[in-house]
Amino acid sequence: MVQADTGKAATTERKRRGRGATKTFPLSSFEDVLPLAKAIQEHGLSGSLRRTTVFDRLERSAEGGSSRRLVTDSARYGLTSGSYAAPNLKLTEAGAKVVDPQTPSRERRRIEFDLAIQRVDAFNQLYERLKAGRRVPALDVMKDQLGTIPEADRQQAASVFLDNVRYLGLIRMEAKAERLIAIEEALEELPTELPAEEPIVEPEPPRVGDERNEPPTRHAATEPTVHIDVNIHINSDASADQIDQLFASMARHLYRKD
Repeated sequence: MVQADTGKAATTERKRRGRGATKTFPLSSFEDVLPLAKAIQEHGLSGSLRRTTVFDRLERSAEGGSSRRLVTDSARYGLTSGSYAAPNLKLTEAGAKVVDPQTPSRERRRIEFDLAIQRVDAFNQLYERLKAGRRVPALDVMKDQLGTIPEADRQQAASVFLDNVRYLGLIRMEAKAERLIAIEEALEELPTELPAEEPIVEPEPPRVGDERNEPPTRHAATEPTVHIDVNIHINSDASADQIDQLFASMARHLYRKD
């Protein structure tokens, strides 16, 4: 009886695996699911958007297998809430900060690390083993460190983990080998705040009376003008003093010069 029960249980387990057991890790990289959250942030209202509209904006079918996986993995990372059958998808608090352009660089990267690594138990355990400058092993070696994941899934899990740490900037090339650094070291290389925006200089409005901003004065064609011709006749026997007095008188009366 016990043998029959054991055999039945084994058969049930094989059938369950054949249908696809529930994964304990995201099948997509963190970077690959970000467009989903960004579409909700850009087109949604209060961080929420209809699932079909999200995929319309992404120019993808909402019912395709890859789209369903995208929704599932986004929820596994904690970027969004709502399943692939839900009418609406919504950003989580952490997801909203990740896609908000006003979030400071260090804060965004810290949240991304929490979601892409620490939130996934298998990824966090692997990170703890490899951090502090340890050499990154090949995938076929790395997968052996993922003992909590079924053996058939370890290669894929190791690949997604590697994609995530690369996206987070945790891989460094030292002595011709890739090494994994701690998140704290990576954060120190980022600015603490958003870069200051350059002030916009508005052009100064023209000032009244400023000749540089005023067009040259033009007289109307009908404005009268006065033209005076002065003819001077000087006798040949006039002395130099008489001539000087004559021109001095002209300057005084015509140009108001004393």
